[in-house]
Amino acid sequence: MKTTKKNISVQKENGRFYTPTYMVKNILDMSGYYGNKILKKHAIDNSCGDGAFLSEMVRRYCEESKNAGIASDEIKKHLEIYIHGIEIETTEQKKCIDKLNGVVSDFGIDKVEWDIICGDALSIDKYNGKMDYVLGNPPYVRVHNLGDSFDDIKAFSFANAPIQPLPLKTRKMMLSLDFCPLKIGCSAL
Repeated sequence: MKTTKKNISVQKENGRFYTPTYMVKNILDMSGYYGNKILKKHAIDNSCGDGAFLSEMVRRYCEESKNAGIASDEIKKHLEIYIHGIEIETTEQKKCIDKLNGVVSDFGIDKVEWDIICGDALSIDKYNGKMDYVLGNPPYVRVHNLGDSFDDIKAFSFANAPIQPLPLKTRKMMLSLDFCPLKIGCSAL
């Protein structure tokens, strides 16, 4: 596909840049999302796009579940309970679900009722204080591209206490705007 100035400006305006698979794997590794410790732990990508992070998270969850001897029907239930996503664009949400369905089909699992919400992560609070892992690559939108939503975003309290910068190697995506999905609390990071 030929890249045009118009395509680039739409990407910039929405902050929509996709994370390559090798980087997704590195970020998940450095964030500790691997091994049997991920089983029965809530994980979310609250700007999931087409599912780059969620698909790798689901693959890892299925592999660890199989290694632990968990039956496919039980893994399906776990995925419905413990894997979460939010995406603001309907088309991307559908792509994400399709991608996740492709991943689980490799493990003999189908008909998962995914908890992938189409909505604005800044206005969804049902996950507050419930997540063990908040992983992903948030959109990088410049302030002047926020338009009418800039005042709404400024109104959010970004943390109950100052957030310390995360080491680059960790790269846990965490928005703590009265939206603090981590169980441990956002100020603990």
